[in-house]
Amino acid sequence: MNILSAEALEVSYDDTVVLKGLYLRFERPEIVSLIGSNGSGKSTILKSIGRLLRPGKGTVLLNGRDIHSLPAAQVARMLSVLPQGPQAPDDLTVRDLVSYGRTPHRRIFGKGDEDDEAVIRWALRETSMESLAGRQVHTLSGGERQRAWIAMALAQKTELLLLDEPTTFLDIHHQFEIMELLQRLNRKYRIMVIMVLHDLNHAARFSHRVIAVKGGCVVRDGSPGEVITEETLGEVFGIRARILSVGDSACAGSIVCIPYGVCR
Repeated sequence: MNILSAEALEVSYDDTVVLKGLYLRFERPEIVSLIGSNGSGKSTILKSIGRLLRPGKGTVLLNGRDIHSLPAAQVARMLSVLPQGPQAPDDLTVRDLVSYGRTPHRRIFGKGDEDDEAVIRWALRETSMESLAGRQVHTLSGGERQRAWIAMALAQKTELLLLDEPTTFLDIHHQFEIMELLQRLNRKYRIMVIMVLHDLNHAARFSHRVIAVKGGCVVRDGSPGEVITEETLGEVFGIRARILSVGDSACAGSIVCIPYGVCR
């Protein structure tokens, strides 16, 4: 399992410090959700550990080596990043999009081989996109489009998958479709999933670990039950909420968050 860590990480935009002396470590094939209010630093954390942002201070380590010292192709063979709202050219088909996930495994100007084709078919199958492989990406529904992008990330064949708000703008059916897909990939292939989520109940239902962020700092880090508490939600989001345990067999052990007001 690839190990990813942030050591004394500090990231600034212009003169504004967004992350302050951040320490995080990811070493197990878990589903990890980053939660926090808008502007808390969640997406900045994801971009920093995914090598999309270079920190002003501190280091991001991938298997003990500075991630920015490694060749981009080598990092892309170990770690997939799916930003929020990715865009594709209008004439690009789903299959072509997924094939780009094989780029880190090819030589310069190299064409795909039989192994690439097998991986592309596997990624399409695992995301239930085989029947849509010939469709242009821009003609897909929101949920289908997100599955296509996840298929591309899967085609990289990495052990680490980073996603920024993968359920944004999707209806409740397609939100659960994406969350259940990520859960299945984690269980079946032991892929570590690190994602930014706004929906606290999705974080509680599908995560092994939740990290609550405020002002660029980690406020709580632990299991959903340890982090998604009335006290933490008041501190991080400024809301009042009730946290209920779910005894139903379909989601035994889960908790449900019911916000009912803002803190005064």
